Amino acid sequence: MIQKVVCCTNLEGERVYGKNWGKTDATEIEGFVGCLLLLGTLRDNRTTTTVLWDKTNGNQLLRACFSRNRFLKLSNHLRFDEKSTCQSRRAKDAFAPFREIWDDFNLNLGKEYIPGPMLTVDEQLMPWRGRCGFLQYLPSKPDKYGLKIFWICDADNGYPLHREPNLGKVGRSREMNIGRNTAIALSEPYFGSGRNLTVDNFFTDMALSTYLLANNMTLLGTVRKNKRFLPNKFQSGEGLKKGDAIFGFQKEHTIVAYKSNKKKHVVVMSTMHHDDSFDIECRKTEMVMSYNATKGGVDTKDQMCHALTTKRKTNRWPMLLFYNLLDLASIASLVLWRKLNPNDKVSGEDTGCFST
Repeated sequence: MIQKVVCCTNLEGERVYGKNWGKTDATEIEGFVGCLLLLGTLRDNRTTTTVLWDKTNGNQLLRACFSRNRFLKLSNHLRFDEKSTCQSRRAKDAFAPFREIWDDFNLNLGKEYIPGPMLTVDEQLMPWRGRCGFLQYLPSKPDKYGLKIFWICDADNGYPLHREPNLGKVGRSREMNIGRNTAIALSEPYFGSGRNLTVDNFFTDMALSTYLLANNMTLLGTVRKNKRFLPNKFQSGEGLKKGDAIFGFQKEHTIVAYKSNKKKHVVVMSTMHHDDSFDIECRKTEMVMSYNATKGGVDTKDQMCHALTTKRKTNRWPMLLFYNLLDLASIASLVLWRKLNPNDKVSGEDTGCFST
């Protein structure tokens, strides 16, 4: 991956500067990545380079590694594909400028880690307001504009396993069943493993749960109350008081309508639960408790990404994804280190650098 970045960056530099471009190499790119990680660790990712390279109050390690001009040149001209063929490839794939690095990184994520029995699928909105053909607007999110990424993570520790970008509709035709198709694509490598998939109401439907059962996987997720397969009482929650629950059973499927507070109720469907177990002390059903315990896999990853991010201001969406790639690599490395060294006390868990 680094060699690909080196080659494409040199091509871009020579295109812009000609013979005046000083060729980069793998060592320099690794040093550039190291500086970005350092800035993220120090929470200086938003600090301007003028301040960072100040002779009196700046970061001496950065000044020892790069001149300010060289750092800016690498930031501005870092590339991940060949510009000469990019236009033809983008006609078929809008994600072409970052596709090769993206696929290689996805492959690396799943190569060294075997996830636990509970997986989570959810969406991530990477905040950004630049020019991009697949920029998303989600009014319900705190950051309303950004790039939408679908993730599958280990529910136990948030380890990122695989991701897929949401590139919007192709042509004029509207894509149908996005949630179902995405969940199937992300969970396909784990078919036959007997694992459970926890999702929110964007993904949950009968067709998805049936398909997963046929491939020896179970589903646990909240359900939108307008789904046709729900009985009227589950849709309306009529007669339920706070802490009450009603159950429905059909072959391998179990649904529960649980009144969490006075104003609303939640509907949960599961193919891994087959009874009406209810925790009297917590006043919650076992299905709701299992959902609450496993729904946060992707959210845990997002929280860790925001804690010490390498993201700097950029107008190019491939560069935004590159910063996110570095954050994800750090998270994956940390989780692997904790698994291999459970007694280590300097891995961030006790120092508060990351919160799980």
